[in-house]
Amino acid sequence: MGPGALELKFPGGLLHSIPEDDEADLPQLRELLITCQDPTDHRALKFGRFEAAQKLIQLLGKYLETRKR
Repeated sequence: MGPGALELKFPGGLLHSIPEDDEADLPQLRELLITCQDPTDHRALKFGRFEAAQKLIQLLGKYLETRKR
C-alpha cells in the first residue's frame, strides 16, 4: 500500500489523534509509525521498517495487556 492508501477509510491515517492519556503510555509510538511509513523521514528512528513494525506490535501488545487489568 502506498502513502494515503487508507485515507478514504481512515481520514488522517491509521492510528492518528492518539489521546493524550494513552500517548504517555506508548513511548515512541509516533516515531515507530513514522518509521513504518517512511524510514527515510528525518523524524524516523535509526532502523528499518520491519524492526519498527516488530517493536510497534510489541508496544501495542504490552499496552493492551495493561488496559485489560
